[in-house]
Formats: sequence, C-alpha cells, structure tokens
Amino acid sequence: MSTRRGALPLALAALTTAACTPAPAPPTPLPPAPTTSTVVRFGDPPGTGFGAELALPSGTRFGISEFKPVPQAELTAEERMPGTRVLLFTVTVTNPGKAPLEYPDPSFYPSFVAHGSDEVVRPPEDVTDKGGEVAEADKPIPPGGSVRVEHWIRLPDRPGVLQLKAITRDGKDEFRFEGEV
Repeated sequence: MSTRRGALPLALAALTTAACTPAPAPPTPLPPAPTTSTVVRFGDPPGTGFGAELALPSGTRFGISEFKPVPQAELTAEERMPGTRVLLFTVTVTNPGKAPLEYPDPSFYPSFVAHGSDEVVRPPEDVTDKGGEVAEADKPIPPGGSVRVEHWIRLPDRPGVLQLKAITRDGKDEFRFEGEV
C-alpha cells in the first residue's frame, strides 16, 4: 500500500510540472536561400513582369503578354537568321476613362542579357508590329474598351532576361516591362 501512496503524489507532481512548463518557442524561420540564378535585372526599380497590367500616369492601362516562340517553319526565308529566335507578344491597351482614347502607339527599346553573360545586347531590329492589327490601333479606343496589337522581336537563341522600355507617342508615359524569355 505504501508503494501506491508514493506513486500518486509523484504522478501528480509530474502533471503539475508539465502543465506549468511553457510551450516551446516556435522555430525561428530560416533565412532566405541565396539566389542561384544569373538573372540580371535592369533599372531601379525593375520593370513590370510580362503578363501583368500596368496603370500609366495618364490613366491608360497597358499590358504586355508572355512571349511565345515563333516556330522556324512559320518564318519566311528572309526572317530566318542563324543563332536567333523570333518571339511573339501582344500589347493590350485598355481605356478605363469615360471618353474615347487615342491609341498611345508606344515605341519599344529592347535590352537583352543571356544567362551566364554580363553583356547587354540591344537587338539590331526594333520591335515590329505584325501588320493587320495596326488598323485597329488607328481607331479611338471607346470607354471601357481595349485594343490588342501583336508584335514580334528577334533575340539571340539563348535564354535570358529581356527588358522592353516603352515611350508613348506623345512622350507623356515611359515604362518598362521585363522578364525571362
């Protein structure tokens, strides 16, 4: 009987100690892993990512789609160049205002850095619109409406980071988009 009486107070003491012990502190979060990418960012701050939409100071909403490679078979013999690739993207301009808006007709200035290189390449050809879609850009954009114009660009045939600096026709807005291509 004395063995049982000694066990009960010992058990109660263990429960009381466990109930009064503070919970362990949550683990300290690990610091972020160092980047292993050789991505070079342009500008400060970096440009808006491709696929996103940007509100310009003038109120216009502007987007550049993700880039899609154009298969060599779809290019004319003059468009094919060894060591290069052609990428297609869509520019979308939306008029959030209450009055018609003239298409801002941006000019693009590309810069490209291939992974594993520090050399900034300025593609020899300017960004080119694909032709027929420009007719839509000549009409005013109605309130709440948008216009999409396809463009293509020739880049070195290596993955890297592309920045497209754009300046609208009237020079009121200047902005940058950039990302992996």
